[in-house]
Amino acid sequence: MPLSDFAGKTVTLVFSFDTKDSSANTGEGVYLDEITVVTGCGPLPQKSPFVMDGKLDAGATKLAGGGGTMPLYLAFASDHLYLASDDAGEGNDNFILLSVTAPGSTPLPAPWAKGGTVALGGKPLFLADENDSGHGGWYGLSASAGTPDTVIVAGTGAKTSGYYAMATGANGGVLEGALNLKELYGTIPPLIYVAAVAYGNGNGGALLPAVQTPASKDGDGKVDAAELLKVSLPGLTVVP
Repeated sequence: MPLSDFAGKTVTLVFSFDTKDSSANTGEGVYLDEITVVTGCGPLPQKSPFVMDGKLDAGATKLAGGGGTMPLYLAFASDHLYLASDDAGEGNDNFILLSVTAPGSTPLPAPWAKGGTVALGGKPLFLADENDSGHGGWYGLSASAGTPDTVIVAGTGAKTSGYYAMATGANGGVLEGALNLKELYGTIPPLIYVAAVAYGNGNGGALLPAVQTPASKDGDGKVDAAELLKVSLPGLTVVP
């Protein structure tokens, strides 16, 4: 934020936090620490080449799913990864899970404190779309039960923040998101691990194995390591 108009003056900086709506507000909010005023700024985040409007981007390729299960669409351009699947609105909360790290030995809690676990490694991310309100966003998955997921960018409609962008569509549209992998990780990860899943709408809602992509191996209500789609970048090739 340029402050040249205030040169030679004493100013007061005020930071406000607005939850925008009544959904997913059980966290502690935002902490600000060690605020610094500098004389120059780094380069602005590169704008996503993908359009966030709740409609499937024309360049996206369906890598898995469909025909009764959640489709999983991906695209890659200008260091940005695009992901999309069915939007919520059919009685379920829908999610796209993403990690750039191979599954670990200890499963993590399901997103939004839903039932079961997910076998994602590292520090996973997920896209979410809530059935009741149309609320959605990018989140960092919590590493322990009882700890809220980290809100990265969230709300209704289309939202952009830093290296992240997302949108939820009207019923019949898509849940879609994009992120700048190079800016976030310093390089383009050679592999990603993804899944499209739906859970019951209520608190602690159960995983719906009949619609998850990749398909459930055992219907146990958990997203196991074998139920993640392994994709190589930048070519978007599914790896066995």
